Amino acid sequence: MLIFRYFTVSFFLFSSAIASCQYVFYVDSIYVTGNRHTKEYVVLSEMNIHPGDTINMENMQNRFEANRKLLQNTSIILDATFIVHQLDTLHKTAQLEVNVKEAWFLYPAPIFELADRNFNVWWVEQKRSINRINIGLKGYHTNLTGNRDRIKALYQTGYTQKMELEYSYPYLNRKKTLGVGVTFLYSSNRELGYNTLNNALVFYKDRDQFLLRRYRSGIGLTYRPNLISTYNFGIAYQENYVDHYIVEQLNPQYFGNGSTSQMYLGLFGRYTYDKRDIRPYPEKGFYFNISVEKYGIGKLNDYKAFYVSPTAAVYVKFNNRLFSENNIKIQANLDRSKVPYNQNRALGYTNNYIRGYEYYVIDGTDYIYTKNNLKFKVLEKQINARWIPLRQFQVIPFKCYLTANFDVGYVVDEHYGQSNPLSNTLLTGYGLGFDIVLLYGNVLQIEYSWNGKGENGLFLHGKTNF
Repeated sequence: MLIFRYFTVSFFLFSSAIASCQYVFYVDSIYVTGNRHTKEYVVLSEMNIHPGDTINMENMQNRFEANRKLLQNTSIILDATFIVHQLDTLHKTAQLEVNVKEAWFLYPAPIFELADRNFNVWWVEQKRSINRINIGLKGYHTNLTGNRDRIKALYQTGYTQKMELEYSYPYLNRKKTLGVGVTFLYSSNRELGYNTLNNALVFYKDRDQFLLRRYRSGIGLTYRPNLISTYNFGIAYQENYVDHYIVEQLNPQYFGNGSTSQMYLGLFGRYTYDKRDIRPYPEKGFYFNISVEKYGIGKLNDYKAFYVSPTAAVYVKFNNRLFSENNIKIQANLDRSKVPYNQNRALGYTNNYIRGYEYYVIDGTDYIYTKNNLKFKVLEKQINARWIPLRQFQVIPFKCYLTANFDVGYVVDEHYGQSNPLSNTLLTGYGLGFDIVLLYGNVLQIEYSWNGKGENGLFLHGKTNF
């Protein structure tokens, strides 16, 4: 029997097919093995090979490799092997077995995370304060009933007290194109960044009472007509409450109207086109997303905005070691009324930042930035950890990339920019670094960057895939 990396066929039948120039076969049936928890239809729904399809022998390995990556991108399948059985050279038919290795689905984990925007802010500006650490417990199941439905439950204390619950079910209809999700959140803080001066957050703390409380609930629908296109629609309701001292003494514009409460209803729509090879850390492909968000509907309009936000990324693989990544993101607020301070956020939060400016926040309603990377794969190997009792963690992939980075961005702040010189100014950052990619697409980034102010430093970033 001739064994390939991703498929096996009988040597005799395969040789006969080649000799008789029968390079094409039809997939008579497909069945899944190795799936202990995941429903078979879930695996089949995430592939672009179906019964009745024609497969060219010359392109078979590439076709199987592409589907292996499609299954890996679900995050519930670690790997897949495609095996051809009963190849009938006369009728040009065959059976296809998909042998999958399931990922670990349940992540009950203690929470130990920094409350600050990034590691450097906590380490340098906040002097590694243990009071700015969140602790708690979260449970995250990526495949609760075997239908690729996800649930997340979180309880957190420390700097931010938080309770959160999320659930999504992706296959409501027979065509497996409709999904639904719900979310609930409560959080509160005794310390609050109540203003931005010189592009730095100014904090106030009260040990005796909460300064900010937030409640959010929402429901969304997903329409996924094919494996690379997704439409999301949803509605969310939010309530925010701030202590009267913040509004009366520190920043009357915190909610924009001198009030201690803020209530609003939001609608959103989003389209995503995702043709990346490995979504947690792509090496080639294309990604596009555009979202439209309307806040302030009817009487629930303490916050009014109408955002249009397109994002695009191109990944190019020059060879097995050299890659490039180019991203652009734009946010435009079509409602030009004054935005409350607490909603006037642009760069410096979450993953929206210009490298070299990690110590700064650049607030505003509109922004554009591009992040560009040239990557060289230094190392790729698999670490065998047979001593780990869970089979999903016994083989740990490890990749290391040397990166050269260049970022450009611009933020428009029409209302608060007079106190923050980096707003309404061209921002540039560049540098060198290492990207370390671990199991399940978790990434550690170590970068030395320079910014347009002539400042430089070593910065650490991390991205988890769950």
